[in-house]
Amino acid sequence: MWPIRDQQFAELLRPQSVVVRLYVLEGNTLAKQDSRSPSDAFLVVSLGDRTESREDNRIEDNNDPKFCEMFEFETVMPGDSKLKIDVVDYDGWTATKSGFGFVRMTLFVCAVASLADLTSVAIQNLSNDLIGSTTIDLEQRFFNPDWRR
Repeated sequence: MWPIRDQQFAELLRPQSVVVRLYVLEGNTLAKQDSRSPSDAFLVVSLGDRTESREDNRIEDNNDPKFCEMFEFETVMPGDSKLKIDVVDYDGWTATKSGFGFVRMTLFVCAVASLADLTSVAIQNLSNDLIGSTTIDLEQRFFNPDWRR
């Protein structure tokens, strides 16, 4: 632990509004999630109760994507401090909404007891796949004197 005076400690614990900016430049050798093609990667970033998804900016068929994305969050320190970064593979299945719910446009074999079961199975099969995730503790950096220079 580093030496710190009471006044400095009190100053550190006083709530301060901060802006957190995250720059994600690229991904390298992402794990392939689809059997027939490279990943269709996009980013999902969360801080506290706020989540930003860049699904519309997905990079298709590339295990070495150049994201070049910037995320910005306002928060208070001490406070919400866990910045979570997910790299997600977009599931390319096409779905349409009909009177019976979502229907997967690809043939698949499954045992279903009712139309409700079919809808449930179709929705589960439309989910995106998590490639990887990391969490950065912002308070750990905020209170560390080496990061405050």
